[in-house]
Amino acid sequence: PENPMNYRFTGHHWQSPGKALSVSGNIDAKRFKEVEFAKNVCLLALGLEEKLQLVIDNYIEWETELLTRAQSSIFWQSNKYESMQHRLGLARKLTNVLTGYRLYLDQTDHALSKIFGNPSGELQFIKQFKSSLYYSCFWYRFLEALRNHVQHCDLPIETVTYNSKLVDREKTPQVQFAIIPQASLEALSENNDFKKSILEELKSGPEKIDLRPHIREYIFCLTRLHKEIKKVFSSVEDKNRNYYQDAIKEYSLFQDKTVLSPRFVMLNDSGVTERTVELYEGFLEIYDTLKKRNANVGDISKSF
Repeated sequence: PENPMNYRFTGHHWQSPGKALSVSGNIDAKRFKEVEFAKNVCLLALGLEEKLQLVIDNYIEWETELLTRAQSSIFWQSNKYESMQHRLGLARKLTNVLTGYRLYLDQTDHALSKIFGNPSGELQFIKQFKSSLYYSCFWYRFLEALRNHVQHCDLPIETVTYNSKLVDREKTPQVQFAIIPQASLEALSENNDFKKSILEELKSGPEKIDLRPHIREYIFCLTRLHKEIKKVFSSVEDKNRNYYQDAIKEYSLFQDKTVLSPRFVMLNDSGVTERTVELYEGFLEIYDTLKKRNANVGDISKSF
């Protein structure tokens, strides 16, 4: 039989400068579990925003690398070794984007399962939305396949083209420089595990695939997915946040004294702590900032 558990809240308050006294009291198992669940909902909501930010930061670093290399090419031409290093640097940034994206997909499923259960209608809805993105957007499918290619076979970038062209011919002619990272249809075809249906679709286009616009579309798909996940999460988020913050307020006072570092603890019959729920809300401010920041991300596929 399961060992009986003892549930308590603990903390301390300053009796005088330099002298702290511990405070504690009993709580029931239901209260412990409800507050623990509410806090977990809040932490998972924060985790969703952090994982989106991770992917966006990786994407910004990728675009910044393109800008940096293009800027350098204004002043000098790279030799073969330098060009190889540029390709490796871009491949590393792109790999970060692809693997960060996969992390987001996997861990959001885990978060939804933890809150709503598996199976659940909420998890099924998000899985269906992911599937609709996959089948409605070819470049989403292609970049998912490219991520698998990176994981099991080779680098995502086969060649890097240094491009320059004259613009504003009628006004003040200027030379525009660009770096074009490209995947190779021929190289991808040599990977026997690369999805054959995607290779067939690629054959109608050029042999060298400019990755830049397709990465932007890929990231835009992620922001669309994130909005749907947030809608699903909102059904439990506000209620549990309010419940958690009310608990913090309640246990931050004891006999009219301010309690510092309040927490719930679950003790076994030997008095050993099995689980702890720290009652603090500093992470909610971080969450609010990230949520507002991420909500401003627009259609990246149309911006460069």
